[in-house]
Amino acid sequence: MAQEPSESPSPAPSFLKRTLQRQVLPATRAASSLRNSAVQIKTSLNNLRALFKATREQASEQSKADKDLAPQSDAERFEYLYKTRNWTPQALLQQKRSFKFARWLSLSFCWMSICGFIANAVFVDNLYGLVFGCVSLLLLSVCMAAKAFQCALYEAQIQERSLFNAAHFLARKDLLRLLFS
Repeated sequence: MAQEPSESPSPAPSFLKRTLQRQVLPATRAASSLRNSAVQIKTSLNNLRALFKATREQASEQSKADKDLAPQSDAERFEYLYKTRNWTPQALLQQKRSFKFARWLSLSFCWMSICGFIANAVFVDNLYGLVFGCVSLLLLSVCMAAKAFQCALYEAQIQERSLFNAAHFLARKDLLRLLFS
């Protein structure tokens, strides 16, 4: 008697099917997840572009309105800043003190770097140390002098309650008094 094939499915195809599902399913889920993430990123970017466009349009409208109301003279511009930033006389005095301290600190570092430059030029025997030291100390002194000039400019603007530029500040007769007082 011959054995008749059983009608039940053999365990091999179901095992193979489960194994393939275990291997392929994570990859398909990952691909689907990446596609969904890409769609969400694209949507977010489009929303950001629309927001930026609306913000630019609103800012341009606001700047057009502000240009009509913008003050013209230096004193009017200072008073406009004073009002829009809600400054008080105490806040201006504190800013003036801070600029004076920063100016003196910058001048001190400037003088120290000039002294370091001279000491480096006199005492360093190595050519590379001499060149690097001199260049870096001179650069530091120039930066500190520029910072001191900027602080003196801001301090003078607060003192006179007028916004003037650096060229106007340089043309003043009392420039040295403002820089070193």
